[in-house]
Amino acid sequence: GREFMYTQSTMSDGTYKFTVPYSTEGPIEGSTQFDTMPVGPYKLTIDGVTKDVHVSEDAILNGEVIEV
Repeated sequence: GREFMYTQSTMSDGTYKFTVPYSTEGPIEGSTQFDTMPVGPYKLTIDGVTKDVHVSEDAILNGEVIEV
């Protein structure tokens, strides 16, 4: 597989937002189908601290906000 890096800057109030293209949980049986997906959770690194971020297919389809 290939590795993709997404980079965003913080807002003036210290918050940040970014959009990811794929769920980390895979397709919904009988609903969505795709062959491309991350091989694991998204990894978010801020000031040297890395957190795993899991994103469901429902969250992608519904444009949900995931707070970390």
